[in-house]
Amino acid sequence: MTSNSRLKAHREKQFDLFSERSNAKQKKTTRLQNRVVFVDPDPNDLYLGMTTLKDHLKELKQTSPLIIRSFLSELDWSSFIESYKPGGAPPYAPWSMLGLILYGLMNGQSSLRQLENLARLDLGGMWVSGGIYPDHATIGRFILVHQERLSVEFFEAVTRSILEKTGSKTHSVAGDGTVIEAACSRYRLLKKEAMAERALSLEKAAKANSENLKKQRKSEQANEANNLLKTRIEAREAKGRSSNGISINPLEPEAVVQPQKHSGYSASYKPSVLANEYRIVVAQTIHPSAEVSVIPELLDQCVSLSGETPNELMLDAGYFCDQIVKESLEREISLLCPEGNDGGRPKQYRRYPKSQFIYNELENHYLCPAGHEMRPISFYKGTDKYKGYVLYGTPNCKTCPLKEKCTKSQNGRQVKRYPSDEMKDALRQVMLQPKAQQRFKYRKAMVEPVFSVLRGVHGLTRFKRNGLKAVKLEFALHILAYNLSRLIALLAILSSFCLILILMYEVLVRKDHYQIKLWNYQFTG
Repeated sequence: MTSNSRLKAHREKQFDLFSERSNAKQKKTTRLQNRVVFVDPDPNDLYLGMTTLKDHLKELKQTSPLIIRSFLSELDWSSFIESYKPGGAPPYAPWSMLGLILYGLMNGQSSLRQLENLARLDLGGMWVSGGIYPDHATIGRFILVHQERLSVEFFEAVTRSILEKTGSKTHSVAGDGTVIEAACSRYRLLKKEAMAERALSLEKAAKANSENLKKQRKSEQANEANNLLKTRIEAREAKGRSSNGISINPLEPEAVVQPQKHSGYSASYKPSVLANEYRIVVAQTIHPSAEVSVIPELLDQCVSLSGETPNELMLDAGYFCDQIVKESLEREISLLCPEGNDGGRPKQYRRYPKSQFIYNELENHYLCPAGHEMRPISFYKGTDKYKGYVLYGTPNCKTCPLKEKCTKSQNGRQVKRYPSDEMKDALRQVMLQPKAQQRFKYRKAMVEPVFSVLRGVHGLTRFKRNGLKAVKLEFALHILAYNLSRLIALLAILSSFCLILILMYEVLVRKDHYQIKLWNYQFTG
């Protein structure tokens, strides 16, 4: 149970042993007519004994809370303030609440109960929040009220300010994605027949109890899950693949059952990010199962954030496809994306991949790994659903010594050439250049540490909220906390660099002063 009483931090100094305690009472937060006044205590009034909390944190060299509080106080909070109405009990200031949430995520405290305890027990949490003591229910309500604002608008505002303070740009960005398990249980997965049976039984129960809203909601959720499962089965079968193993969790149908990073299958989502050379995330989003399809959305976010299109985009081999190549050409972005695993060198295959067959544009034929020419043998015009292509083949496969490494087909190896293959061939040639391979090596350092920090420091190995909309909010908060940690790290580097410059300047000045005194002594002597 939660209490409606609001706890307050004691803000009076520790008095001398024999002095009388002051009878002055702390001023209460009030509301003016037609104006919202928040509970926003000043953390400078917090003391540990006779030492201010600020001085105590500085002595311990714990400057992260100080930077977070100062940074958030400089932002524009007008959109948050407009969502509150005058009247009733004064609410906690949104900058104090959000500061507590982001500080907690940076320290691996992501549950509402953990954030509640952080405000009471952690000195950094006390400073960031100003000494307020919100309970877990209050924190949860705050997140729900500002859900839309936090997911996109506030992320862009915070990241834009961080880019300005660090002097970093979005000229070169690197993209990556991962798989994170959904909050729903992996043991409640249902296949096609079981899901259809569940939807039917809940629908009958809802019709029999038309006034029971709970049963109505369950029936709607089951029908939604059943329809989603049918759509996924049809999409799998349209690609000529088996749909026997497709299942869904009826309690969180938007999550897709897919392979995890290490082993096994589970209902999960795929978050994706773009990061610049300072490892600041400039775009983020989540898709249930596809990483490639969100690249246009991420690039639009990046343009909205910085006002300019990136000059360079670096992606790993999982993004080597027609859609990405076409998107980069339309936006006039220099794309670095290998087909293999390492900097443009193709990975090892059991059989020769299509990339090993070299196309001769002048003579319109492919040259296979054995050196045989492959000529056009048939054409397919294509439909609205399937792309057209030209099929190439050669009669030399029967006697070829490399046949076992190439194909098992009795008709020999055949290669389909699509209209987009010309763009992919050009990208392959780019990635074979030494300068392109050298530049692409920076990608790992730019973007891959993002998910390492989220998993290792933030503890984001599994989402805590259900549904795609809630998961997007949760991930956006984690990225905001990550970008704040990058700001703190970059400011520390910048201050150290400035200190080095000052010391070098003093050394040079003293050296010049010594040389002048020595020259004067020699001259007068």
